[in-house]
Amino acid sequence: MKIEKSKKNKGKSLRNNVARLERAGLEYSVWIEKLRKAVDELALFLDKTYGSLGGTEINLPGSFTFQSWPSHEYNLTGYMRGSHDVIEILLTKNTKDSESLLKFAAVIAGGWLDEVALHIERQTEKFREAAEGIERLTAK
Repeated sequence: MKIEKSKKNKGKSLRNNVARLERAGLEYSVWIEKLRKAVDELALFLDKTYGSLGGTEINLPGSFTFQSWPSHEYNLTGYMRGSHDVIEILLTKNTKDSESLLKFAAVIAGGWLDEVALHIERQTEKFREAAEGIERLTAK
């Protein structure tokens, strides 16, 4: 009788394990897709802001360079804060692997977007001053 009970428990345990695996897989798929979309949105914003479309390498704060292509492929290369190792985050259209996505998220969580915003503000001020200077010269 103990053998029959043991087989029933193993069968029930196997079903529970499969159900747990299915739930975990579904949740993983949902969250990795959300992270991929968030990374795409941020990369498109960087591309629109800096105009790097076509693979032109753009220097960004924090010793990072950014490249993007019309196919929604991105490359961010630089140093993670507190590390001396160069990281390369390749975010290609069909192969945005979880490791690269998590590295990119870690860079962002480390305050990198604040550095980018400050960089954009400083660049905007330079462009404003240059444009106003040229407008003054040509208005005469």
